[in-house]
Amino acid sequence: LIVKNNGVRDARDVRIEFKVSDRQNVSIVGSTVVQISSLDSWSERRAKIKVHVEEGVHEGVYSIPVTYSWKECYNDQNWGYICLPNTYVYDPKAGMGFQINKPVSELTFIVKGTPNLSFGEVYTEPAHIRPGDERVKITAVIWNIGNADAKDIEVRLGCKDQFKASWSDADRAYRARLNTGIGFSAVFYADISENVQPGVYTLPLVISYSDMEKRGYKEEKEIQLRVEGKPELALASYTTEPGKITAGDHVRLHLRIENVGTEEARSVRVQPRAPFKFDMDSFYVGDLRVKEARDAVLGFIVDAKTLPGVYQQALELKCISRDNDTYSSVEHIPLEVLPEPLNASHMANITNTSAETHSTPSPMISGFYALMAIIGLLSALFILKE
Repeated sequence: LIVKNNGVRDARDVRIEFKVSDRQNVSIVGSTVVQISSLDSWSERRAKIKVHVEEGVHEGVYSIPVTYSWKECYNDQNWGYICLPNTYVYDPKAGMGFQINKPVSELTFIVKGTPNLSFGEVYTEPAHIRPGDERVKITAVIWNIGNADAKDIEVRLGCKDQFKASWSDADRAYRARLNTGIGFSAVFYADISENVQPGVYTLPLVISYSDMEKRGYKEEKEIQLRVEGKPELALASYTTEPGKITAGDHVRLHLRIENVGTEEARSVRVQPRAPFKFDMDSFYVGDLRVKEARDAVLGFIVDAKTLPGVYQQALELKCISRDNDTYSSVEHIPLEVLPEPLNASHMANITNTSAETHSTPSPMISGFYALMAIIGLLSALFILKE
């Protein structure tokens, strides 16, 4: 601290007092009074003071009020060398002196801080992540817990292995400036692999930024995401009764439904679609644990006008998860409609008709044989005559 006398008179018993009783951010350590015995005109003295800055104080400018008092000394023609308090002012016209207030100023400090960025809450949409989910919204709230402002903040989520960025730069968030004590939401989008196993996964979160003086900083953090299982239904096998289907048949379709997922499937149902018309719109299977299978039986009638051929029967398998999310898949099975076979009575009619045809010659065939006999007889007579 430099104390300078810019006046033409000497100063004695100089007293500098710092008013810090109501200051908490910046304060003086030790005595709040600096005393200097003498300070001649146009001279200066140095004094040491110790200042304390409270933890967590933001970067900025802070000041402490200061009051000054001293005795002003000079040579008087009548009285010689005299010293008077600086608060005493003599008015020659009035022929008397009066008191004034002590001079007051402020001692100013510039507090330099450092930004410090970290993350707080992390949440996802949907709240429950499952294998195969796409465009999962991952939000990490980034806070500046330092005591200086930050700028050019870039946050990158390390999408790797079973987590992929939904599109280019979907794993990056940017903010131009973040004042101390303020937070912002860094939003990312990721696709979850179909093959990921349920569990907790750790992803790196890298925060790069700089302070107002362009000094760079980097924070490497980690966030944890929980991937939950999901039910998945599959058609394990199927049979029909009868085994060979023809037009007009009433068919019973036996299905074996299995939960091949990683979570219990609740309220499993089978809903048949086109082309055949079933007896019921859906068949309730029940709840299936992981790897558990159950049978379902559905009936349908093959229309009598159905042409022979192979028909792809669509079956929708539906269930709900523990969180009441609905899952469905569609299976296709080929069902062949065969030509209708000839029955026994029809075959008998064909046999009798054939027998009658061989035992009774037609009139045309009989006339043909008679004509041939006459020609043969005439030929014989002609030969005998010669």
